[in-house]
Amino acid sequence: MRDARIGNSHQPTSNNRQQGAPDDFNETPLALSVGLLSVTLTAGIAHADYPEKPIELIVPWSAGGGTDAVARQFANGLEEELDRTVNVVNRTGGSGVVGHTAMANADPDGYTLGLVTAEITTYRHIGSSDISYGVPRP
Repeated sequence: MRDARIGNSHQPTSNNRQQGAPDDFNETPLALSVGLLSVTLTAGIAHADYPEKPIELIVPWSAGGGTDAVARQFANGLEEELDRTVNVVNRTGGSGVVGHTAMANADPDGYTLGLVTAEITTYRHIGSSDISYGVPRP
């Protein structure tokens, strides 16, 4: 006879959400910002004199959108922790190619950061740019 418990261990919750999932979409950008901020701050501890000047955060999309909102939350957190100005610079155009190219061509000095988005994975394949997800390096 078959055990009645088999197959019942993965019952969906009453609202069909995964356990531990964010309560709503607005928590996801905040969680992402906090995670990225903690990684950035941990890396900055090794360089006690950093930053000596303002930091630029490149966003490949226009002001007012979701990516811009996340970037501004991230910039505010960095400003509080580093006691330095973080300028959000929206570099729009070419379906994100302009901003992603600016990130890829930036000096790797820690003063130009970029908020890379998923579209970077498509540019090479559709022929709009030679950059790809592997080009912007920390």
